[in-house]
Amino acid sequence: MLFVYSEFVAFPYYAAHPVFGAQHTLLNDAGMRLLDFELHHVAYRRGPRDLPESVDKRLLHAGDAFFALDPDRRQLLPSTSSDLRPSR
Repeated sequence: MLFVYSEFVAFPYYAAHPVFGAQHTLLNDAGMRLLDFELHHVAYRRGPRDLPESVDKRLLHAGDAFFALDPDRRQLLPSTSSDLRPSR
C-alpha cells in the first residue's frame, strides 16, 4: 500500500468513534507520512446562532487526510522509491 485517503473526525461525535489522532498514530506506526488535509466538510455547532456567516466560525467536525508511504522510514523497492523521493 502506497497511499491512504481517509475521512476523519476531530472529536468523538459518535460514541467510541476514534478521532484523527488515533488514525495518525496508527498510520504513522505503519510507516505512513501525513501529506495533507482537506477541510471541506460541514462544520459543527451546538445550536442555532444569530450571527452573520462572515463571523460564524464553527468548529471543525470532520475532514479528509492524505497519507503516503514514508520513503525515509521504509525500505522500498528501487522502482518505487525513486518515484517517492524528492528530485535533486
